Amino acid sequence: MREYELMFILDVALADDERREIVNEVEHEIVDLGGEIDSSTQYDERDLAYPINDVTRGDYRLISFALEPSKSHDLQERLNFREDLLRYLIVNMEERQSESEESEEKEEVA
Repeated sequence: MREYELMFILDVALADDERREIVNEVEHEIVDLGGEIDSSTQYDERDLAYPINDVTRGDYRLISFALEPSKSHDLQERLNFREDLLRYLIVNMEERQSESEESEEKEEVA
């Protein structure tokens, strides 16, 4: 299993209960694929850099989870069909750490 982070944006115009239900459904999608949720937090509410579907303010959520690499594509396909997510991004934390370490090594050499 690999560690991932999923950041997604919800419309702040949705009721708190609706947003909570969407988060629960996304978490269920991860677990349904054999993943394990490490943490799930509301990151921030802020203005969007540009309107998405006429929405100008978003509720940013972050879910940290572990999932088999072969299932990450399946998760992306499931999230693509969700119209209630304004945008989402899945980051492989192992790749992110190796990129960070390479960057630090280059800085030390220079």
